[in-house]
Amino acid sequence: DTIFAAAYLQLMMLKRESSSYQEAAEILKKLKKIEERLSELDKLRLNINEKIIAHDVSEAIHLLEQAVERYPTRIEFRKELAVFYQFYYNDLDRALEQHEIIVELDPNQKLTYNNLGYLYAARGEFTTAFKYFDKYQELAPDEPNPYDSKAEILIRAGHFDEAEQLLKHAHERW
Repeated sequence: DTIFAAAYLQLMMLKRESSSYQEAAEILKKLKKIEERLSELDKLRLNINEKIIAHDVSEAIHLLEQAVERYPTRIEFRKELAVFYQFYYNDLDRALEQHEIIVELDPNQKLTYNNLGYLYAARGEFTTAFKYFDKYQELAPDEPNPYDSKAEILIRAGHFDEAEQLLKHAHERW
């Protein structure tokens, strides 16, 4: 049935996102046999994930661009596309465009602020990067990652004492 197929798709996506690529690939094989049970949106998700699992980054990006065009308010597609632009292609301008739209659609997307911090740090704009990490800390004060991420960029910027304090703070939250 369609609910089972959609749940199986979610499981495959979780496995891929947790770097369990072999398990994701096995689930993908089974999903391809019942693909007709998926909605059009879920078929698109399946195809995107199939390309990601196959390490076909350029085709994954192509499909993500199509998904963003077809479903402009679906944050999940924009987030994945922004990450590919930023971390796989180092296309910071296109990544920034997607991150800004995500924040406009939902200002509570905490990991987007983390990615924006890294993006601005990659540009050497540390002051702006720190503002985004501060927003991330504001949205997730009890999580270690906002502090760890900002500390990493503080180290790059040569602010070792501040970084040490944030790393201790992150360790306490771990």
